[in-house]
Amino acid sequence: MQHWTALLGITAAIGIGAASPGPSFVMVARTAASQGRPHGLLAAAGIGVGGLIFAILALLGLHSLLNLAPALYLALKLAGGLYLAWLGWRIW
Repeated sequence: MQHWTALLGITAAIGIGAASPGPSFVMVARTAASQGRPHGLLAAAGIGVGGLIFAILALLGLHSLLNLAPALYLALKLAGGLYLAWLGWRIW
């Protein structure tokens, strides 16, 4: 179940990133303007699918790495906790 939660979070982040203007937006807009709406929609779908595949592979690779090195997982958790404490201190 935790895998689906992480995957949904990454998918949402990629969706928000895809919706914000950037180089991919320029490419999709240029494609749609020069070749028509169907080609623009295909370009946008290709960018979205590519980003999703990249995110899934990155998540699986990180999961495998942290399973192989439990000490690295502990260090990552401690570093994240210290970073959050530091941010809290700065905000306070």
